[in-house]
Amino acid sequence: MTVKKLLAWVAVFLVLFFAMPEILDTNVPYRLSKLFKSIVGTVYDNPNELVLPQFEEPTNERFYADHFNGENGYFVLVQPKMTPIHQAPDTSMKLAEKLAGSARVRILFKKAEKDYIGDELRHWAFVASETGKELIGWVFIDQLIFPKDFKPATNLDFNGFKYSRGEYTAEVTRFKDNLFKMNWRAKGKGLFLKGTMSGQFLEANDIIWSKKDDQDYIYDFFIKNSNVELEQEWRFNNDSITMNMFLVPE
Repeated sequence: MTVKKLLAWVAVFLVLFFAMPEILDTNVPYRLSKLFKSIVGTVYDNPNELVLPQFEEPTNERFYADHFNGENGYFVLVQPKMTPIHQAPDTSMKLAEKLAGSARVRILFKKAEKDYIGDELRHWAFVASETGKELIGWVFIDQLIFPKDFKPATNLDFNGFKYSRGEYTAEVTRFKDNLFKMNWRAKGKGLFLKGTMSGQFLEANDIIWSKKDDQDYIYDFFIKNSNVELEQEWRFNNDSITMNMFLVPE
């Protein structure tokens, strides 16, 4: 094949590559990302062949201003029910895996424009693990829960509960509707620590946040199964929680 013919084939390929997405209403940057499978010089492990956008830097405080900032970095929560993951911002490209309810994830990219899904405008986002190191895939932003979504909890009919997370144990007592006091203790590496905290219960889509008055990098979330029953968030679903079912006297 002559150089002239080779250049002609390259020209045809480029025309098809950039023109066909416009005809098929797809997005050229996503196709380019998938072709090269690298972002800003970083190559990610991508076994599901996810369509990768250009991610935000983890130090971009403005981008992550709507996230929680925990001990493992920025995160938001997945809605309580199982959430489908997509290989690309396309409802026909679901993966077999699903996100567990109340899982912590980090948004790495938000698609600039919303898409019509049926008759509804919805917004795609690409998410990773809480640390930002493990790529997950595409979900809709309305399937995620942000700090701004939490409001004062109502209809709580338990007196308190006790829960453990590894070597950390806390006993929580509810009073005055959605306020609480907590006695906690932790041990490890030859140390034994204990203390008292207070705060309020906030709620969003059946997820309860025990927000401390002086909130630190440690966040406590629970799933509200009923007015008298909570369970641990997905991250700690193998740890224990025991409810005190006695109602608070009027």
